[in-house]
Order: sequence, then C-alpha cells, then structure tokens
Amino acid sequence: MQTAIVVEDQPVIWDYAKSCLAGLCEIKEYCASTEEAEEAFRRYRPDFVWLDCYLGELCDSGQGLKNSGILLASWMKSHKPDTKLFLFTASNEKNILGHAREVEIEGIALGGKYIRNQDLVRTGIEKVLAGEKWLSPNIVEEFELDELGKITVFEFCVVCSLLLGKRTQQIADEMDTTRKRVNNAVYRIKDKLSVDHKASREEVLDFLREKMKGSFDPNDNYRISEIVSINTMVQEFLSPVMDRIKTGELNKLKLKDVVKL
Repeated sequence: MQTAIVVEDQPVIWDYAKSCLAGLCEIKEYCASTEEAEEAFRRYRPDFVWLDCYLGELCDSGQGLKNSGILLASWMKSHKPDTKLFLFTASNEKNILGHAREVEIEGIALGGKYIRNQDLVRTGIEKVLAGEKWLSPNIVEEFELDELGKITVFEFCVVCSLLLGKRTQQIADEMDTTRKRVNNAVYRIKDKLSVDHKASREEVLDFLREKMKGSFDPNDNYRISEIVSINTMVQEFLSPVMDRIKTGELNKLKLKDVVKL
C-alpha cells in the first residue's frame, strides 16, 4: 500500500482525511505545521500528501495568513517530484487554483471542508494515485475575481458585514468609523462594479452575493452554500486584517493585492 502524510492544522479534519484515505494509503503521520510536515516528509518520503492550504502561519508582513500549503508543495516537489499532492482547503479563491497549478499539484479540492459527499473526495484521491489530475467540481472557474479585485479591503469589510445582516451603525461601530463612511463605501462599490446608482442596497447585495458565493445549487451535495462561503471569507481573509483596517493602514490597498499574500 502506498504511504501518505496528512498536513492539516485543524485536528478535527484528521479523522475526515483518515476516512477518505482508508484502504488507499497508509498514513504515516499527521502534521499541524510546516516544520512538522518537512520533518515527516524527509523521514517517510511519502507517495501521497494530503495538504491544507493555510496552516495558521502569518505572512511576514502581518497582512493575513500565508499560503503555507503552496509553499510546502513547491518544497516537496523540489525534493521528491513523484510524490502526489492533494490540496484540501476550505478556501475557494481562484488565485489559489492558479498557484496550485503552477506548482503542478495533482489534486485540488477548493472548498473541500464543505464537500459533504465524501465519496467525491475519495474518487479524487483514487484518480491522483492512478496518475491523473483531479479538480473538485464545486470550483467555479469563471468566478470574477478581477471585478471584485477593484474593491478595497475596507469596502470588502462593509460588503461582508452587510451580507451577514449587520446594520450600518453596527458596522460603523465595529470598524471604528462613521455611518457616512460606510454609506460612501456602498456608493463606491456601485461605481466600481458598474451597478446602477439608483439600485437599492438590497439589489447591490444580491449582485455581490451572486459573485461571492460561488455556484450554489441546493440539489448538489458538494456545492458550497452561500452563508458558508461568506463566513469562510470572513474567517480566512477578513479577520486577520481587521485590526489594521481600523488603524487606516490598509484603506488604499486593493483586495486583488491582498489575496496574493
């Protein structure tokens, strides 16, 4: 049986990975950090690596989490090119897909932690072990990141907060700003995304929701639901930079620049 290591900083996912790999690979070790993963990789030289994208390790700039998994993947491929890599992450950001392809990662499950159909993941692992490439079908390739990239980090905070049902005054209080600045952010978003300025706030949110949530079909058990997708963005992207937003440091920074970190 082929050997594997699991690289995931959330132990709750270890059982899920173990179940998906059962009968396919012998798991040699579970790793929760880059350091542990490199040590295990050197020790076992595995045939297969189950790899998370974000391991809770911050960028040197302090502007959010770094793509630890992508960096590890590149390091692993440079040391043992024939090891099959399977990127499994809660994120569904298109830029991760591009980075993963550059490193030639064989299997990619974006939004993986919310794929309820475990057989789908096992099928992907089987294909990768057989020498094929696999991409989870919940990924929406045409996700318009370029358009959303026009939005500043502050504006993105406002959007996420509104989508989560927060009122203008609550958003202003949480971000240590004014109602006027929050309302102006909505106005600028309309302008940047070419939304009719006569459109109501609800219509603007419906427009943004469709772009941000990915493709959601309640009849497909592997699709990412709207609220899960939004909460994932808040957890993995928004929270790490919120404090710096309040200081005004990131007011002029664009979302498309931040997602590259």
